Amino acid sequence: MLLGAGLWRLHIRTWKQHQNDPVQDARGWRHYKLQYRRRLQVAGILILLGILIPTGDLLIPWRRFPRLFVAFWGGILLLAAWIILLGIFDWVAGRLHLRAMLSKLSLKQRELEQEMARLRQRDGNRADRADE
Repeated sequence: MLLGAGLWRLHIRTWKQHQNDPVQDARGWRHYKLQYRRRLQVAGILILLGILIPTGDLLIPWRRFPRLFVAFWGGILLLAAWIILLGIFDWVAGRLHLRAMLSKLSLKQRELEQEMARLRQRDGNRADRADE
């Protein structure tokens, strides 16, 4: 529960930082919004598991109610599987976002290098004319 609560607080703080980022484009904004949702789900499920595991262990006697016991723990396993899936989705989304950002930076770098070469050529032509 404490881990989930700490993650919840951390994700809210991070989301507020992304909301105040004026440089963010629409694609980046969407990425961070979906990331926030996934990560809050994980934190919330961790809090829920922190409550359900001890509760189910104490309140459901497996010898008297074996079907309820199996259903309850099956639900716990499904929640844990959902956390794993959200983690995989978050990892894949992060990789795709990083690839897109690196591609965008690479394009911008090429544009700046071309502009720099053009300016150097222009300044070189001016120097040649001054020497004449």
